[in-house]
Amino acid sequence: MIADIWFRCYGVTPASDYLAGGLAAARRPDGFVEVTPELLVAGQDRVFALGDVSAADQNKGAGAAGRQAPVVAGNIRALITGYGELARYQPPPAAIIVPIGPDGGAGQRPDTADLVHAEVVAQLKGRDMMVQRFAELLGLSTTAHS
Repeated sequence: MIADIWFRCYGVTPASDYLAGGLAAARRPDGFVEVTPELLVAGQDRVFALGDVSAADQNKGAGAAGRQAPVVAGNIRALITGYGELARYQPPPAAIIVPIGPDGGAGQRPDTADLVHAEVVAQLKGRDMMVQRFAELLGLSTTAHS
């Protein structure tokens, strides 16, 4: 196969080998932690796993943690207050956006063969790698300090 550029990508292996006891029992050989639909660690009734270590959205990056966090927070609140049922996390359909520099890249929309073109990739992710979005989320300023 001939290509203009090739990226060697091997995915992520979560650092979960420190888990012990009942938590270690939920650790899969690939390092991901098995969770219930409520994002509880398998075999646990008060321990949650989300983000890169959770098998719920493995290899989905920071976006997965951002989608999972409200479910976990609500479920912790329900356990503390004793009010309400635990919510189930529903993973989104597969999609990908790969920026290459501030103006390049490509992607694919969820559940379709429709491609995301470079200009859309730049608007969504490429120009600032989502720094502004996370700065706003954390109440931080992104202006340069001298």
